[in-house]
Amino acid sequence: MNTPHEKRPRSYTEHSTLMSTPSPSRWRRFHATHRRRTTLRQDIWTVLRFRSSVQHSSGLQFASYVLELSVLTLILLNVVVAISESSAVVQIDSTGSTPGPAPVINHWSDMFLLVSTIIFSIEYALRLWSCVEDDRYSNGAIKGRLKWMTRPLSLIDLMALVPFYLELSMEFDATQHGGLTLRSLRLLRIVSFLRLERMYNAMRKLRVIFARKKEELLVVTYLTAVVVLTASMLIFFLEHVAQPTVFSSFGVCVWWAVETITSLGYGDVVPITAMGRVLGASLAFWGLILFTIPGAVLGSGFIEVMLEKQREEEAEMYSMAMGCGGSSVKSNNPLFVGSFSDDEQYHDRHLDHEHPDYAAAPAHTPVSVASPSSQTTPRIAAAKRIEALHQKVEAIAAGQRNLEAQFHMQQQQLERLIHLVEVALAPTSGASMQPLDLANPGAAVKPRPRRHFILGSPAASTPSLQTRAFANMLGAATQKTEKAAAETVEAAQPAERGDIVLDGFAKRQFDDKTYSGTKLDFDKHEFVRKINEIYEASDKQLVDGYAPFCKHLFVPNFTGARLNMVAITQANAHMLMSDYEARTEYELPVLSRWFPSHSVTPKVAEYLDIILYSRDQIIKENEAVDIPADPSHGDAPWGIVSIKAQDVDHELPMKPITMMRNAVGKEQGGSGVPIDRDEYMKAVDYWRNHAVIKKM
Repeated sequence: MNTPHEKRPRSYTEHSTLMSTPSPSRWRRFHATHRRRTTLRQDIWTVLRFRSSVQHSSGLQFASYVLELSVLTLILLNVVVAISESSAVVQIDSTGSTPGPAPVINHWSDMFLLVSTIIFSIEYALRLWSCVEDDRYSNGAIKGRLKWMTRPLSLIDLMALVPFYLELSMEFDATQHGGLTLRSLRLLRIVSFLRLERMYNAMRKLRVIFARKKEELLVVTYLTAVVVLTASMLIFFLEHVAQPTVFSSFGVCVWWAVETITSLGYGDVVPITAMGRVLGASLAFWGLILFTIPGAVLGSGFIEVMLEKQREEEAEMYSMAMGCGGSSVKSNNPLFVGSFSDDEQYHDRHLDHEHPDYAAAPAHTPVSVASPSSQTTPRIAAAKRIEALHQKVEAIAAGQRNLEAQFHMQQQQLERLIHLVEVALAPTSGASMQPLDLANPGAAVKPRPRRHFILGSPAASTPSLQTRAFANMLGAATQKTEKAAAETVEAAQPAERGDIVLDGFAKRQFDDKTYSGTKLDFDKHEFVRKINEIYEASDKQLVDGYAPFCKHLFVPNFTGARLNMVAITQANAHMLMSDYEARTEYELPVLSRWFPSHSVTPKVAEYLDIILYSRDQIIKENEAVDIPADPSHGDAPWGIVSIKAQDVDHELPMKPITMMRNAVGKEQGGSGVPIDRDEYMKAVDYWRNHAVIKKM
């Protein structure tokens, strides 16, 4: 299917990539630019949530903080009032009558009750109205609100409101229900104290600890039940005969066992026999051991939770110190610093759905307002020390990589020198040299087996400056000699026949041993012949490229070429190397990064992406850099400018620097096609996580 030219993906015409590290600041600017305009209901839902979840608006954060303190104060005042008024509760005597008239209701207390009821009711109503702004409750106005009402903390809010409305809806009657009057229901206002769980992370820690240690606690409960039942049975048989009225039933014996294990010591049930007292003493000692076990279990749970939280905080601080702009630790742990409360946790998913490319960048979660600064300052210092050590390790690793690369380069140059010496000494030793048959390049001089020069001694691994200079000079001379020989052979070849020819820009992939892209160990003329056969067999069907003059032909990999790039992972990221490089002499060097070929082992590719330029475009670009036209191409309409080994039969994103060169123009090896911003950002996202393989 043909696509508009301005939307077509760019092709690959070079294989050097920029050092492209993630930029969290760019993501933050994007998020700030595309932030939605919030409505009143969204702002109310934000304010009613736990305040550490507010990350972008200081006004809403302050309002949420004030609301939290106000509700907390109101809850504590209601608890104090309920306790102070407990003296006014009418006591019921044994006959069921009240000892005197009911106390007079304090006017101030009634007013406080009315104000508290109104405030809690408004808060509950606002939560119920605005909860649909949360993605978890956005599945319909009624269904979403019903789902929110069934949440545990929402039920606690509703339970806290019931005593207030019961007290307001019924009149005080001192004789009603045998003295259990509605004045007694004021004590139920203490239920509102349960709402504090919404506000503090420490409440959630308890639930997490009990959830993690539930198996151990169940074992302790089982052991306690076994001990209580066994002791109850034994004390019944030991004391029932001596005290039939005291140890009258098995239930009384169970009560005695619980009382003894917990060391309550009420003294209402006491054994008098010798064996009974021995059993009681043994049970008391066992109680000390039995109740130490759950204490140790819960203590270990607290330690685990606090250590986990500390590790996550240190990881967050380390990420901030390293300049990543966010935490590399993605955790769903409810104890994570700055996390939301259980019922009010809000996940901002709209960015993930609308802009997945930018949503992948982690945003920094601020430390909770409730966290004391004294806990974070030592971690910042530790993070700085870790950063300094990390930089030292990176510097040492970079130095080792550079030394290794220089060692391999010098070894290759010495191998070429040995080969040249062997060729030069061959006639002297009486060996006959086979002449070069220009008509049949495949039958050229059969090279002798190379002697691999192994640098084994420490002295050899660190050559002197003179040795390096001599080796570099010989290496340059060797490269020029090999290049001249290849050009001589190419000039002797007859004109290529077919609609597709091999441009000089792509011949680097066959001849240049240091080429960083797809390297082809295949005869060039056989390769062109095979490509033309496939082209003819496909009825000359080509895939559109990034411009009208660019086409693609995807063919199965018949050359055995390996992939020229790999994904960047945590395991291989430390092996990346970078430097300023240019593809040709007339191009300006640009910053590139790559994997040394000895550090990774790519697999054989499934397909070859044959990138074609029209004959007119090739002539224009060659004229811009003073490269004469190749007479062997004849009138072929298409020329191969690049070959890319890959595992897919469609075009992969072009490197960003290639797009830049294309936009600059033909003087820098580009085609003069302007940059498409969307395609450029796609290329950045792809090549941020991939790098080419370069032979060192």
